[in-house]
Amino acid sequence: MILEGGKTPRDTFFYYIMGNLEAVRDKEWKLHVAKDGKPVRLLYHISEDPGEQENVYESHPEIVKHLEHSLEECRYELGDALTGIKGTQIRPIGRVENPHPLAEYDINHPYVVMMYDREEVG
Repeated sequence: MILEGGKTPRDTFFYYIMGNLEAVRDKEWKLHVAKDGKPVRLLYHISEDPGEQENVYESHPEIVKHLEHSLEECRYELGDALTGIKGTQIRPIGRVENPHPLAEYDINHPYVVMMYDREEVG
């Protein structure tokens, strides 16, 4: 697991804000195609520029092409509100008749009464 110091099996990560696909990261490269819902063309070599200060979009067309292809695949599967593309792998929201919460508040149950609040414990 990542939190235990392990490595992720993924090299590519997609950045959504709300339903807008705004960027993709693949290993040491990150391509932004939107910021705040507006189109942009920004490419960063994040292993050398982790603060994303130097846009190298124009000088690496082969990297841009590769990352744009990844974005198109993602849009096809998950959709993108900015481009109006509905994803093919989107499922409808789950609905349950007569929903019932998984946990209920019970003043007498120990998980809501802390031990330090109980007079007999101190």
